[in-house]
This record gives sequence, C-alpha cells and structure tokens, in this order.
Amino acid sequence: MAECPVVQIACGNIEGRSCLRAKPKRSKQVFRYAGIPYAKPPTRELRFERPQRCSSWNGVLAAVEMPPCPMQNADAGKATDHLLTTVNQFDEPFSKLDEDCLHVTVYTTNPSKTANMPVLYWIFGGGFQTGGASGYDAQALCGLHDVVVVVPNYRVNIFGFFTMGRETAYPGNMGLWDQVMALQWTRDNIREFGGDPENVTIFGESAGAVSVGLHLFSPVSRGLFHRAMQHSGAANLQYIVRKEYTGALKAYLKALHITATNQTDIIAHLKRLPAQEIIEKTKSLGPKLDIFAVVVDGDFVIEHPSKLLQQGHTTPVPSIIGCNSTEGACLLRTTRPKIFFSSSTEKAWFEKAKVFMLDNMQYKLEKVDQALETVKSIYEKDFSDNDPLKWERMASAFVSDPLFLVPSISQALLHSGVNLLLFLFIISTRICTVVTRKDLICRKRSPDLFLLHETPHEMLLRR
Repeated sequence: MAECPVVQIACGNIEGRSCLRAKPKRSKQVFRYAGIPYAKPPTRELRFERPQRCSSWNGVLAAVEMPPCPMQNADAGKATDHLLTTVNQFDEPFSKLDEDCLHVTVYTTNPSKTANMPVLYWIFGGGFQTGGASGYDAQALCGLHDVVVVVPNYRVNIFGFFTMGRETAYPGNMGLWDQVMALQWTRDNIREFGGDPENVTIFGESAGAVSVGLHLFSPVSRGLFHRAMQHSGAANLQYIVRKEYTGALKAYLKALHITATNQTDIIAHLKRLPAQEIIEKTKSLGPKLDIFAVVVDGDFVIEHPSKLLQQGHTTPVPSIIGCNSTEGACLLRTTRPKIFFSSSTEKAWFEKAKVFMLDNMQYKLEKVDQALETVKSIYEKDFSDNDPLKWERMASAFVSDPLFLVPSISQALLHSGVNLLLFLFIISTRICTVVTRKDLICRKRSPDLFLLHETPHEMLLRR
C-alpha cells in the first residue's frame, strides 16, 4: 500500500489515508482526505448563520477519520440506512453527530497539480432532515475511473433551514449556502488533489438531487459547476420548497418552551440551547408540515423552481435526471410502514392516501376526497381486481408518480429546451430488492447508487 502524500491547500497542509485497493485489478490506489474543514464551526453565535470561511492552521492537519454527521434525529436516519453505500473499511464510528460538521472528504488517485482529472461533487440525501457525508464511500468510483470525488457535509433540519421569514435577518437555507461554500472550496483547492476546477459535476440522490436542481436554478451557484446529475429527486416538486415556515416556527418554539415574541430574544434563546436538547425536544415534529426545509428566500432560491422552470431560468449545462420505477413502495416501507402495510383494502387505501396528501402534498381538506376519486379511477385501470396486492401496488404508484416520476420527467422536458445536452433515465430492472410483503418485491429506492458508487457485489448480496 502506497504512503498517502501530504497535500498543501490554501488553509494549510493535510495528511490523508491510503485506502485498501478495490478488488478489480484495474483499480488504482486511492488516497482519502477526510474531515477537511471548509467553514468555521456553525456553533454558538454562528448557529443559523450562513457559513463563514475557515481559518488557516499550523502544522499538518490529520485528515484520517471520517467527520461526524450533522446534528439530526438519529432514530429518523435509521429508516434510510439501506441507501448508504459505505463499506467502512477502517471501522469508523459513522453514527457520531456534531453541530461542528462543515467538512469535506476528498478521494483521489493522484494528488498532483498536473493530473487535471474530472471532479465529482456528491450531495447526500435525507429529506433535508438527516444524512451525512460518511454514508457514501467513493473509493471504488475514484479508483476505477480516474476522477476526484468530493463529499461535503451540510447542515440539515432546523440547524440548516431555520427561518423567521424572507424579510428578516434569518431567511433560511443555510444548508444550501453550506453546499455553495463547499463548491467554492472545491474551486479553490481541488487542483492540489489532482482535480480540474473547470470540470466539476455536481450529483446527488433524493434531497441531494433536489439540491442539484436548486443549484441549476440559483444565480449564486452559477460558474461553480459544469455538469449535473439528479438521482431520485427534482427541484420542481411542489411541497419540497415553500414560501414560508410560519407553522414550523410556531411548532418548534412551542416544543422548546420559548415564549418570547421578539425576534432578537427568540434567536438569543435558540442559540443558547444545547444542540442535543433541540433535537430531543423536537423529535415528535414531522413528517407533517411542521419541519424546516428549503424556502424561497429571494437570494439563493429566488422563486419556486416550478415557476423558474416555466420561465427557462436554468444554468445551461449537460444534465442527467432520473428515478426508479418503484420508489414509492420502498419509501413507504421505510418511512411510512403503517401506511404501506395497512393499505390492503379500498377503504384503508383511501384513508391512508388522504393522510399522505394532507401531510405531503399541501392539498386543502375540502378538495382531497374529490382528488382521490380521480386518482383511483386512473390507477385502477392498471391493476387487476384479482391481484391480492392491488391496493399496495396502487399505494406505491400513488407515491412514486407525484414525488419522483412526474417531477423528473417535467424537469427534464423543460430543461431540454435550454440545456446543451440532457438524458432522462428510469430504472425498472431489479438490481437489489427489499421484500416488503409476501409476493410483493420492490426495487430499493435509488438502487442506481450502488451502481454509481461501484458498491462491491458481495455487499449487495448482504442487502
């Protein structure tokens, strides 16, 4: 195993770690530089603020261990652990959480200024509520394809998306600004790792894919990347970006027992609270609309992406967007099992579908029944009455289409008139499966991640 070279970047020297070679003979030696700070710790007075550039350090920074994940409800994150592609060859504690999380991890085969390799910048998913960079191992992707891979952490949930309103000092979207600063860090430093700063592809899954779409629309990100890929997520999904989070603000303040009405006093109280206390006292919030996520802030997100698409406001770069044909079944199986397993009759389907539309699709109560009748009449044509799993399959399609398939296709169609080159993919072949009910086998959400990250075959068999 080759010794990992020390790399000198703008803030100081970095010592990484040599990875074990992947099994394919053509795989090259990969060097991993983990937990490199790209911004100051967003703690205390910097909590809820946009990221600030990190300070320089003396000596050599030991970038040998994966950084902690952003603060989050660890129990909620377990529901999507099956999407992680890490092999954890160094037996690292990936469950560690810390508010001081703004770090990047870089994978490279040749940390030389003259290597000039393409750069892949991965954005993790988790509904903007959970997730972390440590869940994605880019060693095989890097070692087999002569690319440099950058995997940043960004803040999630209230720590990354708290807002008091567009016209206040706290308009929100700090997690997206974290991604921008990590992109700026990549532009300024990636050549030292062998990467070409003029050949950066941003790609991500689920909320990471939504983030990629938002970067395509945002004037703030323009010039920081040159290609884009979206896996199982589109920015024009109606409910994922909202104009305000008044309800979430009220719910959080109530859960945290904050009675102040003055914005200055509210912020001062929130910044004093221990991060873990905020997480513990707000675990009961969601998956209804009382959680913080992406907001139209007038700066990074200048308008709802659906409107920006119609107006042709997008960065004209080559793009790929797509999803998997049974996203809904596995999403329900992992995050809403009660809905999925109790949707075996027409009555149960109506009841659970109504809850889903109210919670996730912002339908008005008086219009839900009429909408469901229309949905039922359309979907029933595709499923036989003799199929004992008819209503489960309808539940899967009912979630897959509005959350993944339709937004992906509509974004692709609208992008196609602007972008230089665009590809749309839909995976319908069974790559790896989750058996959710007898005789009902669903493709995993985002099975393309295991292909994309070249997850070892024996690991897929274990799944």
